[in-house]
Amino acid sequence: MIQEFAIPAVLFSLVFIGVLLRKIPLIQKAMIPAPILAGILGFALMNSGLLKLDFAVYERISFHLFSLSFISITYMSINAPKQSEKSYFKGGLWLALMFGMMISVQALFGSAVFLGYNFLTGSDLLPALGGMITHGFAQGPGQAVAIGTIWEGFGVENASQYGLFYAATGYVVAFLFGVPYAKRLIKKRMLSGEAGATLAESNDLALGLIRDEEKPVFGHQTAHHANLDTLTLHFSLIGITYLLSYGFAEGITRFVLKGAANQTLIFGNMFVWGILFAFLIKAILRKTKFTYIIDPDIQGSITGFLIDTLTISAMLAINIKLIFSSLVPLVINIAVICAVTFFVVRYFARRSGAFSNERFLAEFGIVTGTAATGLILLRIVDPQFKSPVAREMVWWNILNLLVGVLVILSQVAMPVTNFRLWMIILAASVPVFLILLKVFGLWGKKNAE
Repeated sequence: MIQEFAIPAVLFSLVFIGVLLRKIPLIQKAMIPAPILAGILGFALMNSGLLKLDFAVYERISFHLFSLSFISITYMSINAPKQSEKSYFKGGLWLALMFGMMISVQALFGSAVFLGYNFLTGSDLLPALGGMITHGFAQGPGQAVAIGTIWEGFGVENASQYGLFYAATGYVVAFLFGVPYAKRLIKKRMLSGEAGATLAESNDLALGLIRDEEKPVFGHQTAHHANLDTLTLHFSLIGITYLLSYGFAEGITRFVLKGAANQTLIFGNMFVWGILFAFLIKAILRKTKFTYIIDPDIQGSITGFLIDTLTISAMLAINIKLIFSSLVPLVINIAVICAVTFFVVRYFARRSGAFSNERFLAEFGIVTGTAATGLILLRIVDPQFKSPVAREMVWWNILNLLVGVLVILSQVAMPVTNFRLWMIILAASVPVFLILLKVFGLWGKKNAE
């Protein structure tokens, strides 16, 4: 009973503590979001033994929040106006191709670090666990848990813990290196046109809260209070979508794809079925002209809520004791991938055309954290989103599906079952991305800015 109460209570209490911590000037300057502050604090409390809660519960919560967040994201665009955004396609394509290439680069270098460590020390670490850093860095805690869960089904112990550790440190890397670099760009006036932030605008963002006179209008009611609350309606749509997804997975594994391995794959990819059923329900709502029940602003806020709680829960799920024996190679791996990611992304960003520095911050945030991290770093230098990069990220969300095959390889456990073939495919994909960058004119001469 106490555990049932404490698990959500601790989660949300940490959020508020994270908000209060943002009042500290040093933390304000670092611009670390409150959920990440909350997660770091929770990680310390859990692993010090001061919080005696079950790590596994938070891991399961993270798994489900990941699926729910993708369902919510799918519903966000249900009432989006059909207007052309083709002018931002080229920048979005650069973001997507770089995202795909960095998945391969991070996995290759991460695996190489573990192989090198094994060679030098005589250890027997699974090289694929080094390559998993790409899922923690480039895809965030939810994907790391999902893939880790699948790998555990194939006999890899504590794979989820490795993924969660990478994801948590990825957020830290994004802000530890991204924020000072963004402030340097502002100070040296290295931003494009009128889009660049002033130091005053950047400092306002550091507060992390909106004052009374500045509060924007948030959402519209879509349900009558005499019937039910609008938030209840929105959450119920997400809930029934996830229930249908679970029913589908249960039916497939019971009657079609039987066996433990298939069960691991089907249930490990719950977020995929969630997205598919969300698209199906969205199509039905459009056909029946019932889309007015969803307000995009409220749906967007629910998505933010799910991602915030996912971030904290994932960091609370990290049990350092389970991966302590691999801590040295993990830290080496993180340091190497951090350096490789920073310099590779910066090299190509400087050759991507106008707004190259803004584009670098967005991409660096994406491939070390999530899309939200990329937006946060971009907003430091472009608080009003005057540059085209924020709208290019809309295209990125669509075009990054093109590189989904690289993620699917991990979802079907190829790094575990056929590591050599996985390496060959990843290595072969890098020149393909380089050719595409050149063909589409996205890899040109270095910008003067």
